[in-house]
Amino acid sequence: MQISFVAPVTASGEVSAGAWVVGAVEGGVLLPAAARADKASGGAIGRALKFSKFSGKAGQMLEVLAPAGLKASRLLLAGLGKAEALDEKGLETLGAQILGRLNTAGETAATFDLDLPKGCKVKKPELAAHLAFGAALKSYAFDKYRTRNLDEFKRSMKTLRLATPDGAAAKKAYAGLAAVADGIFLARDLVNEPPNVLYPQEFARRAKAALTRLGVKVEILGEAEMKRQGFGALVGVGQGSDRESQLVVMQWNGGKKSGKPVALVGKGVCFDSGGLSLKPGNAMMGMKGDMAGAAAVTGAMLALAARKARVNAVGVIGLVENMPSGGATRPDDVLTTLSGQTVEVLNTDAEGRLVLADALTYTQRRFSPRLVIDLATLTGAIVATLGFEHAGVFSNDEDLVRRIQAAGHYTGERVWQLPLDPFYDRMIKSKIADMKNIGGAQFRASPGGAGLGRVFGQGTPPGPLGRRGGGPRGGGRETGRAPPGPASGGGGGDRPGGAGLVRAGAFPRKRESNFVRRMTETLFYHLERRALEDVLPGLVEKSLQRGWRALIRADSADRADALDTRLWTYDEASFLPHAQQGDGEAAGQPVLITLEEGNPNSANIVFYVGGALPADWPALADLSRIVLLFDGRDGAALDAARAAWKEARAAGHDVTYWKESPSGKFEKQN
Repeated sequence: MQISFVAPVTASGEVSAGAWVVGAVEGGVLLPAAARADKASGGAIGRALKFSKFSGKAGQMLEVLAPAGLKASRLLLAGLGKAEALDEKGLETLGAQILGRLNTAGETAATFDLDLPKGCKVKKPELAAHLAFGAALKSYAFDKYRTRNLDEFKRSMKTLRLATPDGAAAKKAYAGLAAVADGIFLARDLVNEPPNVLYPQEFARRAKAALTRLGVKVEILGEAEMKRQGFGALVGVGQGSDRESQLVVMQWNGGKKSGKPVALVGKGVCFDSGGLSLKPGNAMMGMKGDMAGAAAVTGAMLALAARKARVNAVGVIGLVENMPSGGATRPDDVLTTLSGQTVEVLNTDAEGRLVLADALTYTQRRFSPRLVIDLATLTGAIVATLGFEHAGVFSNDEDLVRRIQAAGHYTGERVWQLPLDPFYDRMIKSKIADMKNIGGAQFRASPGGAGLGRVFGQGTPPGPLGRRGGGPRGGGRETGRAPPGPASGGGGGDRPGGAGLVRAGAFPRKRESNFVRRMTETLFYHLERRALEDVLPGLVEKSLQRGWRALIRADSADRADALDTRLWTYDEASFLPHAQQGDGEAAGQPVLITLEEGNPNSANIVFYVGGALPADWPALADLSRIVLLFDGRDGAALDAARAAWKEARAAGHDVTYWKESPSGKFEKQN
C-alpha cells in the first residue's frame, strides 16, 4: 500500500477517486473537513446522521455510498471520540479500523481528511503520521502460500493519502513509525512461516540478510562452535532434530562508543513438539510460533537500525527445534549450561528456559549490558494465568518493570508483573544436580523465571518477559501491537496488531484534571556542590515515575550533548529514554532535549538548565511543574535566577527555592 501526505482537501474535486474519509467528535459534531464534505454532497452526511445511531464515539463509522455531486466513491464519517482523550494509540487504532472497513468494501484508494479536534494534545503532523501507522499495520497480509480464492484474502487498498497542513513534518514523523512497521512486518513474516520452511538455519539466514544491509553486524554460531564454548543446555534441546541449532548475535552501535548496550534476548524454538515429553496433537498445532520471542527481537533490531536509533543495542536469539528421536535429550538427563551449572531435565517440554539460560549467560559474559530484556513464549502457564490480553513480566529490577508497564500502557501491549521469590527457587532444587527444569504440576511459570534468574543472576539486572501469549492465536484476533501474528494481520479485531516491539517514546501522556490550575508549581534549584548534569537525571527519572513527560531546555548545543550522554549513562542499571530536538520522531519521546521555545512533546514538566530561562512566564501556566537548575557558584547565573524568580512570582506561579547543602541535599529556603 502506497502512503503519501497531501495538502488538506479544500474542494470536492480534489478527491477524484476512492473514499473520502472525514471525522466527527463525540456528540456527533462534524469537524471542518466533514462539514465541507457534507456541503459538497448536498447535505448527504447530515441526512444520514438523522437516520443512524452515529454519535461520534471512538470507532463508530457512517458511510454514504456514491454521494451525489462528488467524484469520490463514498464518504466515510469516522468517530474520534472525546477530543481530550484522543492520543497516538487511539489514532493508530482508528487508522486500522478505517482501513479494515475500506478493505472489506473492496476500496482501492482513500483520502483521510481528518482534522485535529480542539482540545486534543496531539500535534497536527503526529495525527496524520499515527493514522498512517495504524493503517499500515492493518494492511499486512501473509498469503504467499495461497493458490486459490485469492480475492477472498487480498487487501484491496492500494493508495492511501493523508491530508495535513504540514506534509513535510508529517512525513518526517512517519519515517520513524514506518521503520517500526518494517520491524513488525519482519517479525510477523517469521512467525507465520511454516516450520518446514523456517528452521533454525533458515531463520538465521533471513535475519542476517534483512539486517546487514542496514548496518547491523550479524554473527551466527553453529552447533560445533556452541559445543566448543559449552552451550550444553541450548544444544541439548536441539539434539533430537535433524536441523542444526544456531545462535544469532545482532549488534547495532548507534550510541556512544563507550556506552554499554541494551540487550534483547529471544527464545527461538522454531518448532516445539515437546521432545520425548511429547505434546498431545491439539497442543502441538501452532508450535511453529514458539520462536515469536526471537522474531520480536529480530524485528526490534531492524526497527532500531532503520530509524538510525542513537543507542547501542545487541540482540541474541537461540534457534532450535525440539524434536523426539533416538538422539534426543531424555527426561532424567543432566545438562551442563554455559554458566557451568547443571540442570536435571525432568520434562523435555520445558525447553525454552534451557535455551534462554545459555543465551543469557553468553550475552552477559560477552557484552556486559546495562540491562537485559528477554522475550519468550516461555510457558503456557502465562496464558492460564493472564489470558491473551497481558504478557507476564518477571524481573529483579522494579524500575525496569515500571518502565515496561508504562510502555505497554502507551502502546497497547499490556503486561502484568508475576512474582520471583525465594520460595520458587526452592521449587527447582534437584536431588542430583544444581537445579531441575520444572517446579512441579502446581508450580509452572514462576519457577521457570526463578531458574533463569539462578543461571543468569551474576550482576546484570535482567527484565525477562515471560511471554506465552506472544505468538499467533486462534481466530486471528489482534491485541494492540503485542503479538507477532495473526497470519492475516487484520483478523477480526480493530487494532493494528504488531510484534511485541516497545518503540521509543512509549510512555503515557498524563492528562491534567478538569479543575482549572490557578498557579504552576515552579522550583528553583540552587547548586553548590554537584554539576547540573549530575543532578538533572534523578529529577527527570522521578518525573517519569509520576507518569509525566519532560522537556529539557538547554542553554547551548554543548550542554544539550552533555545532557544527552548523561541521560544514557547516569546509572549502570538503568537509562532514561529520550531524544534531542531534530531526531526522528522526537516529539513522541517521553523526554526531549531542546534549545528552542515551545512544547513539542506535550510535556507536563519543563527543566531549564544552566543559562536557559523562560521567555514568557504566563505562557507556561498549563504545565504541571517548571524547574530551573543553576550553578550558584556562578555570579551571572545567580543574578539571572534572581531576576527569573521575580518574573515567576509576578506571573502568579507557585514558586519555591531549594539550595544544595554541604551534604548534597536540597533544603527549602524561606
